[in-house]
Formats: sequence, C-alpha cells, structure tokens
Amino acid sequence: MTLDANALKCLRDFRTAALQVRNASVIASGATIQMSGSVGPEGIAIRYRLLAEEPFRSFAISVRLVYMEKEPGSFYRVCNIMHLDAPTETQNRIADCRARFTSILNGKYVQFKLHGPYEGQIVGPKEVFEAWLYGVVFHQDELQQALAEELGKYMDGYA
Repeated sequence: MTLDANALKCLRDFRTAALQVRNASVIASGATIQMSGSVGPEGIAIRYRLLAEEPFRSFAISVRLVYMEKEPGSFYRVCNIMHLDAPTETQNRIADCRARFTSILNGKYVQFKLHGPYEGQIVGPKEVFEAWLYGVVFHQDELQQALAEELGKYMDGYA
C-alpha cells in the first residue's frame, strides 16, 4: 500500500500518542481501579479506588490525541487509513477493534440517570469523559462544566 504524506503523518501522530499512552505512569506502573460493594445494616456500601488525579490527567492528555476526531492521529482516522487496501483478515481485525472502541464509549456498562435540570437524561462513558475533558481539564465549556458539576453529585464525586 502506498500512502500519501497526510496519511503517513496521521499514522506517525497516532504512533507517537500510543507511545505516550504506553509510557504514562498509570499504564507503566500497572495501576488499576477497583470497585467493591458490601451489604450491611445501613444498606449497600460501595467503595472505590480510582487513579490519582495528576497521573490520570497526564494520561488523558495523550489519550485525547487519539480520541479527538479532528486530530491527525485520531483512532477512527487511523482505522480508515489502515483499512484501505488491507487484506480481508486485517480489515476484519480493524473493524473489530473499531467496534470494541465504539462499544466502550457508547456502552451501557456505566450510566448515570441525571436529575435537576438534566432530569430524564442518561449519560454514559462518552458523555462523562467529554464533560471532564471539555468542562474541567482542557476547556471551560459552560454546558460541559454544568454537566461535570451535576456528575460530581453522584457517588461522593467519584462519577
């Protein structure tokens, strides 16, 4: 397959971001998150052990480079480039990776049913991540900030 300069740049940018992700302290150290629950006389108690804020923020800077669709090294763009002229087996593997990535973002494994001004709205991983990215960490989008504040009311702020 012959790639033009733009496609090569996209692949290089993706590779650079992937290396940053791999070398991020939360990945390199094998850090994990945990959730456990127990039932006691006062009801259900849920405990969390999450990643420390600063290492997670650093990790998210690298993830953002492949998450943002307008970035040259965006995951979906790289999938499209790699899919071109690839053997059928490779195309199937790329399609599977793309489907799993999309499923994680749009999945229903973690959902929050919102209240107040958001009554009736349900948000999942993609909306939570974007509220954090655009409302707290990288931008100060007022709508995303408001959503991040609402999510901060859940689970003692662990949402």
